[in-house]
Amino acid sequence: MTLVDRLLTKRLLISWVLIVSMLLSIYFAIDAILHGVHILTHPQHLIEWWMSRLHTITHQMSFFLLLSCLLACSKVLLELQKQKELLILFLTGMSPSRVLSPFYGICFVSILLSYANAQWLIPYTYWKEEKRLSSMDTSPLPPLRSIHLPDQSILIYAATSNSANQWTDLFWILSDHRIMHINKLELNHPEPLGFQVSYFKNTVQHNNESRFTLEKQVPVETFPSLDCLKNLPTNGLPPPNCLPLIGNVKFQSPHVCLALRIHKWLSPLFILPFIAFLAPLTFQFQRAARAAPFFFITFMSFFLFATSMDAIFLIAEQNLISPFWMCLPLCIPQVMQALWNQTRPLT
Repeated sequence: MTLVDRLLTKRLLISWVLIVSMLLSIYFAIDAILHGVHILTHPQHLIEWWMSRLHTITHQMSFFLLLSCLLACSKVLLELQKQKELLILFLTGMSPSRVLSPFYGICFVSILLSYANAQWLIPYTYWKEEKRLSSMDTSPLPPLRSIHLPDQSILIYAATSNSANQWTDLFWILSDHRIMHINKLELNHPEPLGFQVSYFKNTVQHNNESRFTLEKQVPVETFPSLDCLKNLPTNGLPPPNCLPLIGNVKFQSPHVCLALRIHKWLSPLFILPFIAFLAPLTFQFQRAARAAPFFFITFMSFFLFATSMDAIFLIAEQNLISPFWMCLPLCIPQVMQALWNQTRPLT
């Protein structure tokens, strides 16, 4: 690494760390203001508030890291252009790709940190938050969870007791026309044993309206097909958005997990086309650097990409389109580059 590379890397790292710290400080400050009265009146809840915010911030950490990287790269590039340092570097024989190598380096660091956050930090904070909520005396109602079984049926539950291998209040969606309710399911038998089992069937009423009606009730029934539930983790299943990037997705919705993982893998990669298409725009030497349009295009590229990825993900999550459509927003920097060239005055 040459002296120029070390100086550029140092400037990029300092700018990146400062911007990340500033964004996180603003986030926590706003959240503390919103919950300040409750924290001041109940100081014992400070640690609970901190753990809850830590779980929330991990889901937004990739956004903050990428936005900070964009701002840091834009800031350093514009400083180099304004002070004619880019011109001096090019006159010494350095190629544009050689000058941009530290920028690619800081981008890869942001990408790796985003992947590490999705792989380890998000699942870890989720289980910490679940443990904290379960230990509270007045814990909120648990959210509904779903388990996708090998026969394409779906099991929906609200609470489990894995210590005793006993599940309560289960809804089993067998098909579009049949639903089963199991009041209690015990897994510590050779075959899972269900108590107070009710079958519901979708029937058409006289006014052509379909409605689920009670078909039959069984006091006790065995369910050999639910024997696979004994292989579930002892601490239960996390929601799909808390799953790691690489790991087992058994008992989860296949298309939802595929859409989530494509979203998590592709989102950090937006930094690379930004450097490839937007950074060379600062190589246009002028008497006055147009910082405002450049920062505007940078922000527009980032937020347009983020909203496009989220919108396509929401549609792909419902299995309406292929999740691979999320590759389309990666061409947004090229569109922004074309807009920049159109607004460039003729010289």
